[in-house]
Amino acid sequence: MDEKTPLEQFEEFCKNNSFEYVKGWVDGMQSVLNILSMELSKKNGSTSEVD
Repeated sequence: MDEKTPLEQFEEFCKNNSFEYVKGWVDGMQSVLNILSMELSKKNGSTSEVD
C-alpha cells in the first residue's frame, strides 16, 4: 500500500478545492490551534506575559 505523506495529502486537498475553501479551512485550523494553545497554557499555569 502506497501511503501519501501529510504534505502530499495537503497538496492534493489544495488541488481538489478552491482557494477560498482551502483558505477557510486553514484559517479554521489556525483558530483551533490558538484555542488549544491557550488551554494548554492555562493548564500549565503559564501566561503570555514575561515576568
